[in-house]
Amino acid sequence: MAVGLARVKFLGLLLGPFGVGLFGTFEAIITTAAYIFRIGVSGSGFGVVALEKASGDRLRIARAIDALRRLSWSLGLVETFAVGALAWSVSRLIFTDSRQRLAIPILSRVMLLTSMYYVSNLPDTN
Repeated sequence: MAVGLARVKFLGLLLGPFGVGLFGTFEAIITTAAYIFRIGVSGSGFGVVALEKASGDRLRIARAIDALRRLSWSLGLVETFAVGALAWSVSRLIFTDSRQRLAIPILSRVMLLTSMYYVSNLPDTN
């Protein structure tokens, strides 16, 4: 929580009120897209891995983790391309003009980084 407060304070000093508002809007776009594209994947995926761990079969555990990793990467790529392709529409919808249409595809790369974060937090097969 303290790190989040320090981040917002730093952004406020660096960007000013308009920049903080713009940052919040971009963060909302990224979060909304992630929720749309990943509905239930993290919860159900980790649930499947937990069930396989309970079975004790190391091969099934490895397969479940591998499938979850592939799905996370795939969804991250789909998110990145979908948000990038819809940048003009999203800019018109959110900002009522298309001035931010070039920033949205750049931010769509954050989707892929978020996917990489989820993949890196998957449990080991041990």
